[in-house]
Amino acid sequence: MVVHTGERPFVCHVCKKSFTQKGNLKTHMRLHSDSPSEHLSSENVRKISLKKCPYCPYSTPYSSHMNIHMVVHTRVKPHVCSICQKAFTQKGSLKIHMRQHSGERPYECNIFLL
Repeated sequence: MVVHTGERPFVCHVCKKSFTQKGNLKTHMRLHSDSPSEHLSSENVRKISLKKCPYCPYSTPYSSHMNIHMVVHTRVKPHVCSICQKAFTQKGSLKIHMRQHSGERPYECNIFLL
């Protein structure tokens, strides 16, 4: 139930960043490829090269993050709502937007009922 408590029990021993889920810490540890966590063997941590944006100082080890970032420069919005024509840079944003038209509310909080 760490979502509502704000608890972040999984802490990176290298930079002290904390996470709510163990899997997120493991993913984060890839950024510290020169000093892997004692919980991850060095063969599980692969060397990652940084992808650098050709237009600004932004860099990331993840190609998917770079693709998302590039929209800042290209302003391309390929995902268009078929009902109101609003355009989005990411498919997931369009999917969330479509709930406004359908009235769908797929998530329910058992702690704070609205």
